[in-house]
Amino acid sequence: MNSYTSISFILITCALFISCEQKISVKDSELTAINPLSYTDVIYKSDKDTVLTATFDGKIRQCVNGESEKQLIIDVSDEVYNLAYNADKKLIYAATLNSGILIISEEKSSIEKALPLEEKWARKIHFDPNSKVLMTTDFGGNSYLWQTDNDYEPITIPEEFSEKTAKTISDGVVYFDGKGTAAWDLTNDQIQSNIKVRGEIVDTDKEGNVLALSHNEFMFYNDDSLQFRGKHPDWPIYVESIDTLFHAPASLYLTTGILSESSIFTASTDRSIRSWNKEDGTLIDDLLGHRATVSAMDLSKSETQLVSVDLKGGLKFWDLK
Repeated sequence: MNSYTSISFILITCALFISCEQKISVKDSELTAINPLSYTDVIYKSDKDTVLTATFDGKIRQCVNGESEKQLIIDVSDEVYNLAYNADKKLIYAATLNSGILIISEEKSSIEKALPLEEKWARKIHFDPNSKVLMTTDFGGNSYLWQTDNDYEPITIPEEFSEKTAKTISDGVVYFDGKGTAAWDLTNDQIQSNIKVRGEIVDTDKEGNVLALSHNEFMFYNDDSLQFRGKHPDWPIYVESIDTLFHAPASLYLTTGILSESSIFTASTDRSIRSWNKEDGTLIDDLLGHRATVSAMDLSKSETQLVSVDLKGGLKFWDLK
């Protein structure tokens, strides 16, 4: 074993140990034992530079690119896992551990309403500004849709989706998976395609394309079938003591993904974000700089900027060309 191989092996072993410490595990009283100051989510509030962040300790803040001071909007005294934002009404939706889905007035910094869940928590929440529908699925697999312009009146989900769970909503179309993947057009009350998607759906686009993740692999589907799949080709490990970046031959677990008009972005426990060509799946760029697992990211409406957060409290803005 040569010296470079020895160093690589030591680095990989140490990094695996660190990665294990960051692994999320479900507990009776809380979702995770990770540092409570770890970021759980980040979403754009405006087109660029201004975002909302959430941490495990229940604090929701406004952060502006280039400004070190972060404005505290509210402390909900509960773990916050995911956020959505209603720009028209200046409302923040927060998925929590014990309080269900909280509806928070940004202007008043107060909780206006709480939407209860059958099982006590949900990790993801989605707001569709086109249909004005709020959507989530709780830990027990129960799906919920609410009409935000009608005092959050629940929307009855068709019996056809009783064995499926809602994953995301876009332009009034709700995507479910379970035994096969299907879509429900709320506007026309029609059930659309039934694609067999492998993995968990994390995003869709205006053309109805689907991005799914399964462990360390992402899959991109169009209306008919799987177009391509991919993995992060290596693990970029930065060693601060010698100011060197090693590319270890390992493909780690993917945490989230986003579709843009021309690209796919995937984030990983390897602390990197990769961008891929949406046409053929070729790797375009490596976005490096996080010092912990990338826990969440969001794309600006104009698709000119990406924001990402990690489990050590890192927040980064990326200008996209």
